[in-house]
Amino acid sequence: MDWVLFSCNLWKLCVAHAVTDCFLQDPKLFSVGFFKNPYNCEANKTFREAGHWPYWLLAHGLMNGLGVAIATSSSGLGIAETLAHIFIDYGKMQKWYNVHMDQAFHLLCKLGWAYVATT
Repeated sequence: MDWVLFSCNLWKLCVAHAVTDCFLQDPKLFSVGFFKNPYNCEANKTFREAGHWPYWLLAHGLMNGLGVAIATSSSGLGIAETLAHIFIDYGKMQKWYNVHMDQAFHLLCKLGWAYVATT
């Protein structure tokens, strides 16, 4: 395997993730408490009761998938990232695991996408 190419791919994927998962993520998705405690703030209560969260989560997953597709020049990896990101963040929002495990799962995906893009 070409380790330089792998490292470059991993770097691009991590930068794309930082942009899409931190800077472009809506605070409603980041404040994950609204599933288990919808009364932790009025905005989250309204967000949950209105049933908007699936659309926001899908849009967030699509943004992350686009970042992977651009970084790897692979629509297939972008689609895989979209699906993985949605499932990972859904688990975080359900409080099945904390934000640190969430980010670890995302990093594992980035390692996998970098490997596939390199080989």
